[in-house]
Order: sequence, then structure tokens, then C-alpha cells
Amino acid sequence: TIIRENMLREKGCFGIFNILVLFMFAVLLHYGLEMTGIDNFRNYWDEHIYLAKESVIKNIVVLLISVLLTFFVGKLSVFMRNKRVRGIVLMVSCVLMSAGSIFWVCGLHSVPVGDQKIVFDFASVFNNGEYYGLERGQYIAIYPQQLGLVTLLRPFVKLVVVNNYFSFQLMVALLVWLIHFAGTMIVRMISQDNPRVELFYLVFVLTCFPIYGYTAFVYGDLIALPFVMLRIWGYLSCMKKFRVWKLVCLALTMGLAVTLKTNMLIVMIAMILVAIIQFIVGNGKKNLWIATATGMGVLLFSLSVKAIYAPHYEDGAEGIPASS
Repeated sequence: TIIRENMLREKGCFGIFNILVLFMFAVLLHYGLEMTGIDNFRNYWDEHIYLAKESVIKNIVVLLISVLLTFFVGKLSVFMRNKRVRGIVLMVSCVLMSAGSIFWVCGLHSVPVGDQKIVFDFASVFNNGEYYGLERGQYIAIYPQQLGLVTLLRPFVKLVVVNNYFSFQLMVALLVWLIHFAGTMIVRMISQDNPRVELFYLVFVLTCFPIYGYTAFVYGDLIALPFVMLRIWGYLSCMKKFRVWKLVCLALTMGLAVTLKTNMLIVMIAMILVAIIQFIVGNGKKNLWIATATGMGVLLFSLSVKAIYAPHYEDGAEGIPASS
């Protein structure tokens, strides 16, 4: 009786949640069909997105075609029941993703502008022993969350003297497959090795064109994502089979991700909360160890970066809260 009551209560919660989600996506669909965002290509310093009207009929046609293609992809999942085939498909999709990223970087011939150029320039300046960027009112002092990326760029800029910007783009492009691979491992664990779910994930990520576009953008966004994906995969793996070396990997990947992109703190907080809740409901002390390792990893990287630049900071050089 108690189990039945709990099941009914869970179904009720899921029902309320589904209604709220349905309402939210209905509103998003309404605005998504008739509006789009456009960039100001005439002025690349303008980072604002401007809303513009779009053809509702055209978007509905595209949406219907997408639904039909998704249905067709679902039918192909019958071939994914063989584990060897799934492994080959995963390998091929990782290669295609890396090849697409490299092709985009090589064909774009982009140069750094805005924050990208500033961050790259300060990596070179810091290598020369000049730390005026940490003085009051200077860029790095105002945006201290960029120190992690600058620190990563410093040895790279020093080692790769010629075309270092292009070389860094290539390195980011070569890391893209990790997002794909780690994500597939996560999907396999969550879906309990469901071949259809895995195939949908492979297709959707492979055709997620913003990922390719970001490979040419030398910033912390894309380069931090593989480490976050590895951290989530590591958490699920640790829950399945607890190992100390996995804890170390959790700490390192989360710490590195947050150092490169401060917004990854959102993922860190979410993962810590999940681990704490799992500990409270009685899923073992390993969740407490996972939460502790995650926090310690981020703290270790944060303190290390601060220790490197502490002697060069000017008194009173306070940054604004990290928001990007």
C-alpha cells in the first residue's frame, strides 16, 4: 500500500511537471515560429542580437521535415542493437565531428577581435613579465574570470610562435570529439543502453552546427565543455563502480572546466546538490565523497590561479562579478 501511494504521488508530480513543461514549450514554439535573432554583421563590435519577423509557414515546413527525418532515424535504430555496430557508428561520428570542426576552422580564416584578441594579447604580455592588465581599471582586473583562459594560453603562445591563434583553434577543434564521446557514454548509462536513444543523440549532436561554429571562437565556452561532459560521465561511472582514481578525475575535470569558464559553476553546484540529495536519501557515503572531491577540485584550481598572480595585483583592483 505504501509503495502504491508513493507511485501515485510520483505520477502526480510527473503529471504536474509535464503540464508546466508543455506550457513553457508552447510559448517558446509560438515565438520561435514567427521570430528570429539576427546579428549586426556591419559592426562586429556590436554583440547584441536583434529580433526580426520570420515566415511562419517556412518554419512549419522545416519543422515537419525535421519530424519526418527524426521518425526515419528512429526506424534505423534496429541496426544499433549490435554493440559492434554501435561502436563503429560512434567512432565514425566522432571522426566526422572532428573533421567538420577542422574544416570550419581552416576554411574560415578568422582573426581574433574583441575579448578574444584582448585575452590572447594579455597571454603574450604576461609571458613578457608585464602584468599591467592586473592594475586597477585594466581588463583582466575588471574581468578576473578570464585569468584561467589566459593562464592556459600562456604556455601555448610561448610554444607556438607562428600562427598561434590558428593553432589554438585547431586544438579546440580536435577536442570536440570528446564532447560527442562523453555525451554518448552518459546517454548509454542514463538510458540503460537503449540503442534508439543513443542513435537520436548521435544524430542530434552531429548536426548541432553551433558546436562547429564555436571552434573558431577562442574563448572558454567550447574548450571547457569537454571537461564538464567528462565530469558528468565520471559521476555516473563512480556511482556504478566507486574508485579513488575516478574521484581524482572528477576533481580535476570540474576544476579545469570552472577555471576556463566560470559559468561552469552552475554545473558544479548542480552536481554537488545531486550528490548531497543522493546521500540524504541513503544512497551511500560515496556521494558525499563525490561532492567533496568536486568542490575541492574547483577550490584547488581557483587558489592556484590566484596564487600565481597575487604578487602582481594592484591594491584595490577589484573585478566585477563574473557573468559570462
